[in-house]
Amino acid sequence: MDNVAIFKALADTSRITMLRIVMAQGPISAEQLSEHLKLVPSTISHHAQKLQQAGLVFAQKHKKQVFYSANEALLASNLNQLLQQPLATELEDRRHDVYRHQVLENFIQCGRLLHIPAQRKKRRIVLEQIVQGLEPERIYSESELNVILKAWNEDVCLLRREMISEQLMRREDGLYQRILV
Repeated sequence: MDNVAIFKALADTSRITMLRIVMAQGPISAEQLSEHLKLVPSTISHHAQKLQQAGLVFAQKHKKQVFYSANEALLASNLNQLLQQPLATELEDRRHDVYRHQVLENFIQCGRLLHIPAQRKKRRIVLEQIVQGLEPERIYSESELNVILKAWNEDVCLLRREMISEQLMRREDGLYQRILV
C-alpha cells in the first residue's frame, strides 16, 4: 500500500465524491458515475484509474461496461494506521540512502576508490557500488577481475577478498562470479 498514492488520489474533490458514491452504492458502472458526477466518461476513467492505483477501488469489466467497487478492507483502516505503519520504514530507507550517498561521496572520487574504508558498514557500501559494474551471469578469471578492480584501487587482493567475505562474489576454481543481492 502506497500512502502517497492514497493521499494523492484523495486530493481531488471529484475523486472523493466518486469514492463516496462507490462506497454507498456498491459496484457501480462508469456510465452511472458519469451521470451522478456530471462528468464525461474519459474524466471518470482518469479519476477511477487514480483511485485504482491507490488501491481504493477495484474495477471489473462485465461485457462492455466497467464496474467499480470500493476496497472495503483499505477503507476500513483508519488514518492513524495509514500514517503510522510504513513511516518508520520510509524514514529508515531515506536515512540509509543519505548515509550511502555520503559514504560514496567520501570514498569515491572520479570513479576511483580513494581508500578502502576500515569500518565494515562503509566498506560494504563501497563494495556494493564496485560490484554493480560486474555482469551478474559472467564468470571472471582472476586476471580479468584484477583489471576491473585495479581501475578502482591498487589493492585488488583486498577488494576480491572482501567481496567474497561480504558474499557479493563467489570464487570457485580460481574463477569469480557476482552474487545477486
